Amino acid sequence: YRKERSYANVPKLVTLCKELPELLVVAAGGNESDDILKVRGEYESKGEWPENLILTADWNEKKEEPSDPVFGVDFYLDSTEVGSIRGSSVTTGIVSAVSSALTYVSGSIFIRDDITERFSEQKSIMLPDDNSLGVETDRVNVLDISKVAAAV
Repeated sequence: YRKERSYANVPKLVTLCKELPELLVVAAGGNESDDILKVRGEYESKGEWPENLILTADWNEKKEEPSDPVFGVDFYLDSTEVGSIRGSSVTTGIVSAVSSALTYVSGSIFIRDDITERFSEQKSIMLPDDNSLGVETDRVNVLDISKVAAAV
């Protein structure tokens, strides 16, 4: 994803998820995007955000902040927990593997809420000074993969 394209990609992902409701889709939220929150809000307000879509972004655990703020993603994950490369494309692969294992164990692809409740921790982030994005909370979900290992 590139910043100027991320807004255009979300509707495509939503369409894919609606056309293939039996599949769980995990996608990169981008590395520095400020428009996913807006488009996600539009779909959610109409009740059209797919339950089988998970968006991820990278978290910097050492700094205790997103590597690049991407408002509107489901989960952040510190991709350096499993390697040395950082970015939302890396977190997508990790969250895909975690989601696959959890889907197998639970027997359901609708696991986003389960991941939120059982395997992630809410952390605070810095919001833009002008809050031009209309972000309602400074809390984000950061996936703790060490908790997942014990569950699968």
